[in-house]
Amino acid sequence: MTESRPISPATADAIRSCYATRGKHKGFLLKNPPRGGTAQHAAWQALVLAWNPYKASVWAVMCIRRGEHADLFAETLAWAEANMQLRGSDRDRLTLERIGVW
Repeated sequence: MTESRPISPATADAIRSCYATRGKHKGFLLKNPPRGGTAQHAAWQALVLAWNPYKASVWAVMCIRRGEHADLFAETLAWAEANMQLRGSDRDRLTLERIGVW
């Protein structure tokens, strides 16, 4: 496993906000993306693109890459790809692995 470089505090906060903090799904990636146009939305799309591309929105990714959160998206995507062992935090990915898609 390659070591990833440290991420910025803004990116770390955005990634943390993509996880459920209460209920039976605590610690898992949110099922639906946060409100569009936010840093949290960009981080969620990057995490999903790396860990479960079936769920990623092509249009949202295109808009983010040209928008104000492009750097945060790129940093989150690099972090997610370096931490593929966390891909199980997406419940849909777990289901796909269970039925043999991955």
